[in-house]
Amino acid sequence: MNIGEYLRNIARTIRMSRKPDKDEFMLTLKVVAIGLTILGSLGFVFQLIGSAFQFARFGPVPKDIAIIFLAAILAIVMGAIVYARRRYRL
Repeated sequence: MNIGEYLRNIARTIRMSRKPDKDEFMLTLKVVAIGLTILGSLGFVFQLIGSAFQFARFGPVPKDIAIIFLAAILAIVMGAIVYARRRYRL
């Protein structure tokens, strides 16, 4: 892709874009706020758990156990997403 084609694609994208109406903007704002809240909460929980482990003076966790634990969490999250998509037709 040369620079002229790239600039034409940018110009075409700008011409096709439009300002969202109030309902669409509010929906986007809600989705972003919910995502930010979820990520912030998860970060806080991980920080809290990490602090608890730091003060508990546990030995290092073996790598294979950590991988199994992370895989289990990933499987639970993916299962919840699949369930929600089937249940609520998202």
